[in-house]
Amino acid sequence: DMSSGAAVERSVAIGEDGRGEARFDFAQPDLVTFSLRNTVSAPLDMSSSALASIVGSSPTTLNFTVAASYSVDAPATVVVEAFSDGGSLFDDSFRGVLALVAEGVWTGQKTVNVVGGRGSFTVTSVRVGTVEVRMTAVNALNTIAADTATLTFVAGTAVRVGAQAPATTQVDLAALVTVSAFDAHGNLATSFDGAVRLHVTGAAGGGGHKAVPTVANTVRLANGVGSASVRVPVTHPQQVRVTFEDPAFAAVVLVASSVRSAFVAGAGARAALAVSTE
Repeated sequence: DMSSGAAVERSVAIGEDGRGEARFDFAQPDLVTFSLRNTVSAPLDMSSSALASIVGSSPTTLNFTVAASYSVDAPATVVVEAFSDGGSLFDDSFRGVLALVAEGVWTGQKTVNVVGGRGSFTVTSVRVGTVEVRMTAVNALNTIAADTATLTFVAGTAVRVGAQAPATTQVDLAALVTVSAFDAHGNLATSFDGAVRLHVTGAAGGGGHKAVPTVANTVRLANGVGSASVRVPVTHPQQVRVTFEDPAFAAVVLVASSVRSAFVAGAGARAALAVSTE
């Protein structure tokens, strides 16, 4: 009986030594069951059976199937498939257990069951970059395991923005503020192409400092990064708050964050820029 459901029968002549044999030819790898059927009148016990794997002339090769890239937002599914005859014929009769190692992802080994020539496993990474998975052992005869599978993880969907600005800025000089979009794991969301709105506001300080009028700038991000020039037209040192909001035309909803920067008056005057996320 073959795995496809087909059955082939051969008659076996039993010799004086109590033995007999039959020849079966198989065109492709298979998992078959040999059983007995009594065709004579003598009462014989025919309950014995045997299970056998029919392998190709060359060893079975186990190969990884991976996608071009995977997002860090979800586990990556990797498929393992068995092939015979030099890798040209899918071997759906293969059964075995693989031992896998992925340094930096799993502790120790992970086992994968391969049934019907196919098995699968998942790999999870929250960081952008590559992960290598190696087959270290397989409990099946006449089998060659693939060396490694290289998985490439890319940033996920943008969920928040952040900003960077120069450490010091002089009043009436433009400060270049860099705006970046990040995924849920803190990776730069390089797939985000959209826009956020930047608001510059500042309250009047002591000593007759003038308030900064609210200024709105649209910052367009390409590959997750954009920039805008911030100018503070006051004549005294001023604390300036830069706030980001998501306008209606943005591709995703981004969590607001802000930076506070101290603009200082006078040639050569300097003050540290404190950056905070709120």
